[in-house]
Amino acid sequence: MSTSIERHFQVICHSVVDLPVDRAGDEDNFLRARDSRAIVVSKDSDVVDLVNRLGQARLVLWVTCGDRSNALMNELFIRVLPHAAKLLVKGEPRADMA
Repeated sequence: MSTSIERHFQVICHSVVDLPVDRAGDEDNFLRARDSRAIVVSKDSDVVDLVNRLGQARLVLWVTCGDRSNALMNELFIRVLPHAAKLLVKGEPRADMA
């Protein structure tokens, strides 16, 4: 998905599996992302626990659409990411999108 997001939105985007931190574990990966002021995007509900325990990252986008194929996730991101990004930048803690 990161490649598709980069191509469509002309932004730098990395999947955690492409980074050397992948094997460090969720907590270490989250702390590194938070400390580098990266935007955290996750389908994992554990991200909520990480935010509650370790503090808010710059921006966290928790995707709650269930288990979807990469193709469907790409379609979803292309459709909703611009609106979600605007809400996050404005400081909205949550954006429900159909």
